[in-house]
Amino acid sequence: MFRRLSLTIAAAAIALGAPALADSFMPPSVQEYRSANGQVVVTVIPTMLSCAPGEADCTPAARAIVERVFGDYRGNSRTIRLLNVEAPNWVLVTDDGQRLLTVDDYASAGFGYNTLVVYDGEGAVIARHALTDILPEDYIAGLPRTAATLRWWGEAPRIEPGTRRAIISVLKPDRDGDMQRAMRDGGIEVTLNLDTGVIERPSGPEWENALNCARANSWLVSDAAAERERARYRRLCR
Repeated sequence: MFRRLSLTIAAAAIALGAPALADSFMPPSVQEYRSANGQVVVTVIPTMLSCAPGEADCTPAARAIVERVFGDYRGNSRTIRLLNVEAPNWVLVTDDGQRLLTVDDYASAGFGYNTLVVYDGEGAVIARHALTDILPEDYIAGLPRTAATLRWWGEAPRIEPGTRRAIISVLKPDRDGDMQRAMRDGGIEVTLNLDTGVIERPSGPEWENALNCARANSWLVSDAAAERERARYRRLCR
């Protein structure tokens, strides 16, 4: 599952009309991720740890070291410089090691331009998506949030084994704003092509229902007319 950002992430299960809560985060640390087949390992070094003390020729930046696993030995190492300010929240790599997907910026999930970033095997950026490239704004407006985090994901993202196709699970908001119940119900799947960077948005009755549930929880306006709209969408949310 996603790295635990802070204890306050659990507090995002507040009623969505309430003010966002403050966040508290531990500094990012070195993290390791593996491909589905276990043959590729990615070690992510956050910006604050990327240069040794006194190292004159080092430019601080988040980095991903991609290596092949040969039994107890790792080789064919290459380093990819990441766009994240400090570190990504999660990393996925294909079985062949030729596509790397980072999910969110550490300590600011759902905000900024790095919600989904796809890199090729040489570190070139294939695609860079903000959350607004994945979900419509009225859906985002109904997601649980703290001061620094939008709780937009459902289940952990995954790459289908042997493919360059990522499955991103989007949280379906509960009609009454209960995040714990929403998490138990799973999510709506969005597909990302790791060769082209193209996102296939969901469609159909299940998606329309999820959109109604998100609109029922919109926090943007709190006047009487907006509350009537939310009540209407709550009736449509199943």
